[in-house]
Amino acid sequence: MKTSYKLLIAFAGLLILLMLIADSVIWANYKKGYNGKEAIRMEVNQPRRGQDLKPFKVLVLEGARDHQLPVMKSDKNLAVFTENQDGKFMYSFHNDTLFLNLKNYHVSILECTDLTDVVIKEGAVFLQRFNQPVLNIHAKEGCGIDLTDVQLGKLTVSGGEACELKMHGDYSKVDSLQVALGKNSAVESYNVPYQDVQMDIETLAVFRMEGVSASAIKKIR
Repeated sequence: MKTSYKLLIAFAGLLILLMLIADSVIWANYKKGYNGKEAIRMEVNQPRRGQDLKPFKVLVLEGARDHQLPVMKSDKNLAVFTENQDGKFMYSFHNDTLFLNLKNYHVSILECTDLTDVVIKEGAVFLQRFNQPVLNIHAKEGCGIDLTDVQLGKLTVSGGEACELKMHGDYSKVDSLQVALGKNSAVESYNVPYQDVQMDIETLAVFRMEGVSASAIKKIR
């Protein structure tokens, strides 16, 4: 066999080998999600990070005017951090009161076993799944209060001017509602039943009762 034929066969074999290697790489990348349009990325699910807290009954919230903190009834007391949190956040205890500062937005969710009183100095709170006889909430001027899926015997809400109170959720029920908010505040309730309502609606800029909540208008005194 001439040397030129041997070189041609060797070149063809090398070309076929390179094509097989390229095909293997393309198939491996495809299985990883790479389509040739963007860089290959590998993401690992990280367990949520949090800080165990001792039990508390009173929550004092401050530090972030434009942040709403979800607070959930749970079987544990825990502050869940945002992804970039390194475990440091500002809080303190005095007896059964937790003082929580959200200045750096590091706490994304607060879980607690027992909560009777909430004081909102800045920002807003989103209360979820509380089922208990009594809950008291006091909000400073311009703060927000959102409750969903709560079942309460008595809910007392007081606050300064321009506060917002919203109640909703398919499982929400409040036997006695007492509201005292300052001028230009808002009260909204969607399909939450009440047996007794005490509220001065003349100071409100927004007053909305829809669904079964509408029947509470006749009970307002």
